[in-house]
Amino acid sequence: MKKLLISIFLLISSIANSQTNLELTFNGIEPIIVEVDSLSAPDIYKKINNWIQTTYKNPEEVIKADIENEMIRISGYEKGFFKRKFKSGNIVEYDTTYEMTFDIKDNKYRVTFKPGSISVDRKKVLFNEKNFFDEADVNGNSYEESIESYNKSMNDLNDSVQSYIVNDNNW
Repeated sequence: MKKLLISIFLLISSIANSQTNLELTFNGIEPIIVEVDSLSAPDIYKKINNWIQTTYKNPEEVIKADIENEMIRISGYEKGFFKRKFKSGNIVEYDTTYEMTFDIKDNKYRVTFKPGSISVDRKKVLFNEKNFFDEADVNGNSYEESIESYNKSMNDLNDSVQSYIVNDNNW
């Protein structure tokens, strides 16, 4: 009985610690695996490809790598990807380029998010994801809300893909 309780505790702990959302950390962004039960790799591949076709203005320019039924890599840009609130009360929206890779297998896909350049009003800023973890900048402005905003944007993208895959889009 004691071994059973320990096994159950370890199982619950490992499930609780498994990452289900993309998260910006000092060491970067770890890939996540998204389960999509009862869908074959070709079905998932087709749905991700369809999502790209319907989401991006120029999908042929966004797709950077494409191995049928195995992997798709896209390069995207989003205006206002994350926000930063300064002590003065000013809020600045940062535009970001990114790369997302979808590695596909039966019943699941792995999404890897790689940040690109960051800009404000089309002017590139000398800032990267490690800067988010500075305690504060020289003026005392914190990055905590920026991290939350960045994580939300990454996960909104992935949630959009996942929703497209699992929902029946054929009417």
